[in-house]
Amino acid sequence: MRAVLRSRAAAIQKRRGRLRHLTIAAVGAIVAMAIAALSFGLVPAIDAARGGGVTGSFVLDHEVCSSKTGCQWVGTFEGADGDVITGLAYGGLLASGDGPGSIVAVRYPGGSDEVYALHGSHTWVLDLLVTLVIGAAVGAALWISPLGVGGRDPKGVRVSAGSG
Repeated sequence: MRAVLRSRAAAIQKRRGRLRHLTIAAVGAIVAMAIAALSFGLVPAIDAARGGGVTGSFVLDHEVCSSKTGCQWVGTFEGADGDVITGLAYGGLLASGDGPGSIVAVRYPGGSDEVYALHGSHTWVLDLLVTLVIGAAVGAALWISPLGVGGRDPKGVRVSAGSG
């Protein structure tokens, strides 16, 4: 009878360890996705795609290229309400022939250093995909790791994942 109770207790403890391990991996993935979404400006990009923010025009000044963001046009936003903001980047594709001095109709959602196409902005899609990939990678790394797998025996001594 004691052997049955011990094996049942061991099975319950193993199940709790798996649940703890899954929780650690899921929470880690969610936190990583939240950090990535904030750093990539996902929320303002979605806000702009849904029609939020101030409309106005964007005067292209110069193109800046980096390994993180690729190449983006930087310029000045002139809002319909009269606000002028310099040093913003354009998050989208430009028509061929657009260059320094060109004026593009845009939407500025605030909360970021980017303006977006007035209609049909799909910048958020790539940002969302990158966010999901980062979250999946962190979740997978935490799932592979031994975090949360080990437990404690009835005396409170930590046991390894392989012992029972």
